[in-house]
Amino acid sequence: INDGIRNQLDMVYNIKDQTRQGKSESGKDAGEVDIEICENSIPVVIMEGLKMDSFKKEYLDVHINKALVNYDPNGCPLVYILIYATVKRFEDFWEKIVNHMKDYCFPYTVEEKIREISSVYTDSRHAKVVLNRNGKRVSVHLYAIQMK
Repeated sequence: INDGIRNQLDMVYNIKDQTRQGKSESGKDAGEVDIEICENSIPVVIMEGLKMDSFKKEYLDVHINKALVNYDPNGCPLVYILIYATVKRFEDFWEKIVNHMKDYCFPYTVEEKIREISSVYTDSRHAKVVLNRNGKRVSVHLYAIQMK
């Protein structure tokens, strides 16, 4: 799925995928960023994709932490968490995600609490939280896409 998104983005942006940087979850090796968008060879967006067939808070937390801490030694201003959902009750699934994010212990100070972003699409949802990392704003976007 990430390959398809990367291919679409690559038509417009300077894209890197599976770039080894930062550290892996174990801390023994370099991490592998799913998708990174660069401007003038400088990373400005990190995208982390994960597939979920039900709400698994620990699994989600690991991926959020990888994107914000492990894979991002520079502090990219935009982070996207792409959730490919293969669930039966998408709306209930999304509600669990948003409720979990309200109490999520982010590694940086929350500047703007999580809020849902309105969308006309029926099979996707979007929420955003803004963090303060060393005096700079980092916008974290969560997208859930119902995969059929």
